[in-house]
Amino acid sequence: MGLFKFLKEKLFKKKEKKEEEVKQAESIEKYDKGMAKSRKEFSSKLDELTKRYKVVNEDYFNELEEILIEADCGVSFALNIIDELLDESKEKNITSPKEINELLVDKMFLNYLKEGEDIVNEIDFSSTPRVLLVMGVNGVGKTTTIAKLAYRYIKQNKKVTLVAAGETNITAEFAGNDEYEAQSVTYALTVKAASTVDITNTPEKAYTVAKALELIEAGKGLDAKVYVKGIISSIKSVDTAEWGNATYNISDNGKEENVLVIFRGYYLGPKDNKFTSADQIKVGDKVVVYGKLVNYNGTKEMNSGNYIYSQNDKVAGVNAITLDKTNAPLYNLAGQRVSNNYKGVVVKNGKKYFNK
Repeated sequence: MGLFKFLKEKLFKKKEKKEEEVKQAESIEKYDKGMAKSRKEFSSKLDELTKRYKVVNEDYFNELEEILIEADCGVSFALNIIDELLDESKEKNITSPKEINELLVDKMFLNYLKEGEDIVNEIDFSSTPRVLLVMGVNGVGKTTTIAKLAYRYIKQNKKVTLVAAGETNITAEFAGNDEYEAQSVTYALTVKAASTVDITNTPEKAYTVAKALELIEAGKGLDAKVYVKGIISSIKSVDTAEWGNATYNISDNGKEENVLVIFRGYYLGPKDNKFTSADQIKVGDKVVVYGKLVNYNGTKEMNSGNYIYSQNDKVAGVNAITLDKTNAPLYNLAGQRVSNNYKGVVVKNGKKYFNK
């Protein structure tokens, strides 16, 4: 019996081991194929970002952060690596997007060698109804993902309602128990259609004043910040004491006709870079300003909080770049953005906190 037992274990264990190796190889191949699209999209987005910026600025780092988060690198990882890139670029005075991308690849490699944190992938259904908002550009697989999610939660005996842009009612039901009677409550849910962002509007392809006035007149593109180029035609005020902002007009030809009012904008560089002298701008300066367009009681203007991206073809150096962390967004451990009222562990500026 000892001999038969030995042969059985020898033969069958070898076969089982071979089957496991085949399954493992198939699994790796499947995973590799599945990640091929993500790798291609990530690299193409980096290339596109590099082409759109001659030198890095605050907007470049913000867009790079979005690319990392959209590539499922993890919120904490994305925020930390952006901070590292910003610190090193300032220290070494690196302004070239290509050099920044090389640094990014090196830092990503080193970070991925370190031990990663556990990621919670399950959605918390302790309170209902739970609304999942799915957003994305055309062709990224929104519909497919929604269908898979719906199928997954239907199999878990969850009640699923699919909602496109428009209005619908969602009912949450409580089956009741020994203490409470069965109840139901209905919520009215309104989903607004997504606005279209013009990705061709960059510092190098800024709108003319005429185009900006046309958009304001039509009420289009007013929910996103845009770049507008023009020549300062008049200066109404420059505050260097309390607010550090300026109000002035720009036009396509430098004359006081068909002007766009730049209302309480900041100086060259990132936002909140205050004016310190009235002679920092003058009539005739060519500027590219960045901010939201608005029709304020019939006055076509760029809203307060805007800033000058470039002045007479000069842009702010990398040392002027600061990332606003005072109002940084909160994320849960699954990488989903949450409100300030969210209870539990949250990630802010790459660090974990517990919101009570």
